[in-house]
Amino acid sequence: LDEAPFSVELEQPGIGLAKNAELDLKVKVQRSEGFEGALYLEMDWLPPGVTKQPPLIIPAGESTGSYKISATPQSKDGQYRLSISARENEGGNPRSGVGLHYIASPPIDVEVVDPYLEITLDRAAIEQGKTGKLIGTIKHLRPFEGVASAKLLRLPAGVTLMEQPEIKPGDESVTFVLQVAPDALTGQAKEIACDVAISEKGQIIHQQTGSGILRIDETRK
Repeated sequence: LDEAPFSVELEQPGIGLAKNAELDLKVKVQRSEGFEGALYLEMDWLPPGVTKQPPLIIPAGESTGSYKISATPQSKDGQYRLSISARENEGGNPRSGVGLHYIASPPIDVEVVDPYLEITLDRAAIEQGKTGKLIGTIKHLRPFEGVASAKLLRLPAGVTLMEQPEIKPGDESVTFVLQVAPDALTGQAKEIACDVAISEKGQIIHQQTGSGILRIDETRK
């Protein structure tokens, strides 16, 4: 094959990848004149405890994309060199590689760091058709600037978070106001977690934390 009619690069992130969080890496494509085809991009190697999104497809004619990586609680602190591979998304055989150009971006440095905070969710019980509160205790692990917002994940059907509360540096607790529908199923909902959105250096970091239990009771007559 001739030289690949495209090149790819990852933008060096200005922030670290926090444990229990995800990081969007900006991808840029340079196309040779006359090449407008779609591209298939994927990371071939990641450090232990770091996971990746499904392959990224940059559509024909476009030149930018975003590739998400996430760090589990078991990931190891440290700085790692990461690269992304690219090939044409059509016109060849991915199994054999025939008819395709394979290239890799220059490496970037990504640092795995501690999470910003931990939230411990209290147990809560709310009756059908009523409004109640789920309270979380905050432990700050790393400083952040500005105001973070929080929402709950894995709420059962019929339970609605009325609004996303804010978390400021130094806050010791956060309160989630929940509305339970009259026909919501009774019983315990386990493994409710928080998704905290923190802005740092112009980028939004989503961190997951906490594991709570919500019990839905029958309406008392």
